[in-house]
Formats: sequence, C-alpha cells, structure tokens
Amino acid sequence: MVGGWATAIAATIGAGHLIVRLFVKAVRAALFEQTQGFKDDLETLEEWWVERLEQIEDRLDRIDRELRPNGGASLRDTVDRLEKWATSQT
Repeated sequence: MVGGWATAIAATIGAGHLIVRLFVKAVRAALFEQTQGFKDDLETLEEWWVERLEQIEDRLDRIDRELRPNGGASLRDTVDRLEKWATSQT
C-alpha cells in the first residue's frame, strides 16, 4: 500500500513539475513577444524623433541665415536697408 501511495505522490509531483515548466515556458514566450513589440515601438519612436529633430535643426538654420547679413538677400539686410532709409528721411 505504501508503494502505491509513493508512486501516486511521485506521479503527482512529476505532473505538477511538468505543468509548472509548461506554464513558465508559456509566460516567458508571452513576455518575450510583448517586450519585442515594445522594443519595436521604441525604435520607431526613436527614428521619428531623430527625423523630427533634423527638421527642426534645418528650420533653425534657415531662420539663422535670414537673421545674418549676406550681401542683400537676407531679412537682416532688408531691415538694415529700411533702417538706413528711415534715418535718411529725417
């Protein structure tokens, strides 16, 4: 009788161990899939931010060029000409 109980307990423990291993494996796979999706999202966001920052830098460069004299075509040159004209009119 004791041998039968020992066999039943050993089989139950073995089945429990197998169930736990399968559960851990399934959870690990689900977590990996979720973290992989999160990683992909972060990479997409990083690419978007890099592109956006490059656009902002380009725009700031264009504005900066307009605020410096360049021989006549910049906004600064136009303001300087208007100021010179206004002072000559007084």
